[in-house]
Amino acid sequence: MARRLPRRLRARRRLHDRPGRRLRGVAERRRGRLPLPHGRHGDRRAARRVRHPARPGRGGAAARGPHRAAAGRAAAGRGARAAAGRRTGRRRGARGAARLRQRRPRRQRRAGLGLGRHRSGRGRRRRDGRPLPALALAPALTRAGRCPARGPILCGASRGAAHRVPPDRAGTRSVMTSTTRAAVLYRANEPHRIRELQMEDPHPGEVVVRVGAAGICASDHHVMQGMTALPLPSVLGHEGAGTVESVGPGVTAVQPGDRCILSFVSNCGHCSSCRRGRANLCDTNAATGARQYDGTTRLTDPEGVGIPQMGKLGVFAERLVCPIQACYPVPDDVSMEAAALIGCCVTTGVGAVVNTPELQPGSTVAVFGCGGVGLNVVQGAALMNAARIIAVDIHDHKLDFARGFGATDTVNARDVDSVKAVRELTGGGADFSYDVFGSPETTRNAVDSLGKGGTAVVVGLAGVEDSAPINLVDLVRAQKRILGCYYGFVSPHETFRTMVDLYRSGRLDIDGLVQRRYRLEQIDAAYAVLARGENGRGVIVFD
Repeated sequence: MARRLPRRLRARRRLHDRPGRRLRGVAERRRGRLPLPHGRHGDRRAARRVRHPARPGRGGAAARGPHRAAAGRAAAGRGARAAAGRRTGRRRGARGAARLRQRRPRRQRRAGLGLGRHRSGRGRRRRDGRPLPALALAPALTRAGRCPARGPILCGASRGAAHRVPPDRAGTRSVMTSTTRAAVLYRANEPHRIRELQMEDPHPGEVVVRVGAAGICASDHHVMQGMTALPLPSVLGHEGAGTVESVGPGVTAVQPGDRCILSFVSNCGHCSSCRRGRANLCDTNAATGARQYDGTTRLTDPEGVGIPQMGKLGVFAERLVCPIQACYPVPDDVSMEAAALIGCCVTTGVGAVVNTPELQPGSTVAVFGCGGVGLNVVQGAALMNAARIIAVDIHDHKLDFARGFGATDTVNARDVDSVKAVRELTGGGADFSYDVFGSPETTRNAVDSLGKGGTAVVVGLAGVEDSAPINLVDLVRAQKRILGCYYGFVSPHETFRTMVDLYRSGRLDIDGLVQRRYRLEQIDAAYAVLARGENGRGVIVFD
């Protein structure tokens, strides 16, 4: 019986039998280039770790092609990493490590790839030496929340294209632009400037909306007066509605042609507030402010200055780019003007009442301030079947107008003490009071007008540094409560659905709120009328 040859001798015999095929390591040792092996597998490991010098007359590693040169560099790097792993006690075992080093280059060569330095694809090359695009391979996500190939990822967003933020404009992404006409506020207490702005196409998760109507709200007026902090220059306007013109990559919730209410809180759905059901208090939306979710702007003025958009909207423009989260589709029988007002004053006012905890039919309600939001608080109290609805303001014509929306009693705070008047009308104090104006005086009066166990809800926004003097002893002994209410207490889209249903059923009068209509060029005149305290709401209409 013939004796079986040792393994190394069988390899040498195969080498002689097949001269066209060179067994790695054996041929080099025969030429005297590699040291003799120690151990059973030492020859293979040594052959893979040693970088062979160039053959005479054939050039170095660079002459053999860029992908082979990259392979050599990567092989050397893998050898160093393997040695470091052995020093720290992390090793796969001799046989497993050898197999891993043997298979990885072969698999990548079959795919037409050289060996790169990063999983994102940067540094990898095709067989002809041309580099591969970074987006051709699935990127590796780091703990810092960034994607090396595609830039930062939204807070808590999924890995889908709809939530991934593209790289900065200085990167490789080509930016397509169009134009929009908008009213830009460059400085507080100065008129708006109607300008033609460059507008980027929507990024992933964004849409382009052609604005149909925009409401004239006091919150914008606070920015114009410098009472509210907002980066300037900016396009103001947060109460609006329009028609979707185009959508960015990954957007499926709406399509071009959809008529939508626009929410000035584009909730991310993944932050702590969103997970707790408080989408109106979204942390990510508050952190990014007037810029889009990736921290950049979509509008640029002729001087090259980036223009933020109030509430990520900026509805004082003919066209805008906004997150898909801002859009709530509505039926065709909801007018653009009504949809625009649902976007802010109706949801803020009616929502503050219908979503107030423990408000029961038969309660007594006092409303301080009868502007656009105050009138909707009155309507909300009427919807909740309040026994008495007391409207408080300093203009008689606004009090008379409030009676048309459900006010049962009116108090002119210029003529009488509003706190005493409310307590007399309710027999000791109101069950619920709403400060819609937003000032230290009106907040204090709203709390003082409550009866025992009453609840004061602060809806209006005061100045940044304002504070209200509250009687703390009365607050404790009468067990009063003070609540802040932002955008109707709950998710704006949930309140939108309720408001649309009430409007279509005829139980909510929104058309009657619209008293004045303007063009975009008349924006400063519209806010002058607002400052005078005229009835109802003004609306900017677009073609």
